[in-house]
Amino acid sequence: MSSTRTIEITVQNSTGVDLSLNEHSLKHGKWLHNPDGTIGAGRSNTWKAGNREGALVGTTGKVVYAGGGGVFTIEFDHPYGSGKTVVGHSATGHFSSKLENDNLQHHHCSCTIEFYRQ
Repeated sequence: MSSTRTIEITVQNSTGVDLSLNEHSLKHGKWLHNPDGTIGAGRSNTWKAGNREGALVGTTGKVVYAGGGGVFTIEFDHPYGSGKTVVGHSATGHFSSKLENDNLQHHHCSCTIEFYRQ
C-alpha cells in the first residue's frame, strides 16, 4: 500500500531533557512510521503519515511529548487537494519551538520541528 500524499516530520530535541510521547493520533490518514516513545536529549526522531489508499482526504493529526515540566505539541494538516499544508508547533514552560527545513507545499512534504530551552 502506498500513499499519494505523505508528511514526514523530524523532531529535534534540543531541550536538554528527554521527551516522552504522550499522544499520537490521526483524524485522517495512517501512520507509515510511528513516533518513537522517547526522544533523548540532543537526539531526533522522524515519523511519517500519509493518506489512506483511495481516500480523497489528506492527513491530519497531532503528536504531543512531555518532559522537564514542558508540553511539546505538533499539529499538522496535509490536505488532499490544493489546500496549503499547515504544521503548528508549541512548547510550554521554559521551552520554545521553531520550524526548519520547510518543504511543506509538495505531495510528499517534510519539515523539522526543533524544541529548545529558552
